[in-house]
Amino acid sequence: MVDLGGSGSSNSEEGILGLITRSPFSPSSSSSTVHSSGGSSSYCGSFSCNFRSKKTDYKSLSLIALVFVNVLLVFSVSISRSPDIHQDSFGRIRRRHLYLTSTAVVVSELFKLLGSLYIEYYLKHGENCAEFGMIRVFCGEVFNEMIHKDMLKIGVPGILYVIENNLLFIALSNLSVAVYEVTDQFKILTTAVFSVYLLNMRLSIIQKTSLFMLATGVGIVELASSHGSHKEDASRNQGVGLCALLAACCISGYAGVTFEKVIKHGRPVSIFIRNVQLALFGVVFGIVAVYFTDEAAIDKDGFFQGYTTTTWIVVIVQAVVGVINALVIKYADNILKGFAASVATILASAISAVLFKLPMNREFVFGVSMVVLSVYLYGTYPAASEQGKRSIVLKDSTKKRDREQIGPSNKVSNHEEPV
Repeated sequence: MVDLGGSGSSNSEEGILGLITRSPFSPSSSSSTVHSSGGSSSYCGSFSCNFRSKKTDYKSLSLIALVFVNVLLVFSVSISRSPDIHQDSFGRIRRRHLYLTSTAVVVSELFKLLGSLYIEYYLKHGENCAEFGMIRVFCGEVFNEMIHKDMLKIGVPGILYVIENNLLFIALSNLSVAVYEVTDQFKILTTAVFSVYLLNMRLSIIQKTSLFMLATGVGIVELASSHGSHKEDASRNQGVGLCALLAACCISGYAGVTFEKVIKHGRPVSIFIRNVQLALFGVVFGIVAVYFTDEAAIDKDGFFQGYTTTTWIVVIVQAVVGVINALVIKYADNILKGFAASVATILASAISAVLFKLPMNREFVFGVSMVVLSVYLYGTYPAASEQGKRSIVLKDSTKKRDREQIGPSNKVSNHEEPV
């Protein structure tokens, strides 16, 4: 299958918002001029136009989807974990029996595994997906692609993501939506640190400054939110939630960098097969975590105790987030991913202020603005060496496509990375 991801970099002159909002079928996204070796210019061929349009389409759709599913996940988890205190018919105070977060993590990983398998099957055998013979062929293909020595490399992020998901449930059970979304931006800081040490990535002065701005902005938000904490549910422990979220951010940074290293520098395998491998480790180690932490509760009330319609929405959305995150790692770069996280932060903070009547004083708004600005600066001003690498990759990929267009066979290379 054709690699729709390309180098994963965007043109800085085009503008971030323009890339996110522009239709991939607009003239600006599909028309360009290529130069032959003889110096003459011609309109780009159909493959180049389709290549650029599909690449932009995948980037835009995955990032926009990531924004909305992240906001939906935060609100759905927060609602599902809120204690429902009510009076029964005899006037006694009753509290709703909450579901076990460890079981929700396992179910969401299972949904992610099944969803990734279905997408991979449809992409490979879409026209004949209803034939039983195709299912047998597909099972053999998946087995051959998954059972490889590099599958063990997926085990590290797979285990860490299980731990992270459990910590995120604890954080969302004890923090307001707005505080969670802003503090969650620490993932950028931890990802930057691990990228420097594990991927030999260089940071510019502005990027380093933006990291300090990020920490300052989060601190201001925490101080501003603590003044109105008496209005929140007394059952929520903000200290526990904050510690769980900071630990999850550290784990997420390391797991994300190791997963990115496998995807971009490992054996060329479909991103959905990688997701299946990741989810398989998640299910196995998630079940182990369930019976180490909640065995007594499960023996008493069952695996699906406390599950409601909202709970099932949570596990499905969590599975969708896992699939989209993998697509964003492949098709988008840090600039667009940072913007997506910032937009999600703004949306969640604004919506939570209206729905839950949370405090939005000047300090809170200033802290949120500082976090958003730091994310923008971090993604917009990379180190000079990184800019050079991006431009070289773009030039090389453009020259390769031009040679394919003017070559005698006019065919696409057969050595392209699978989707």
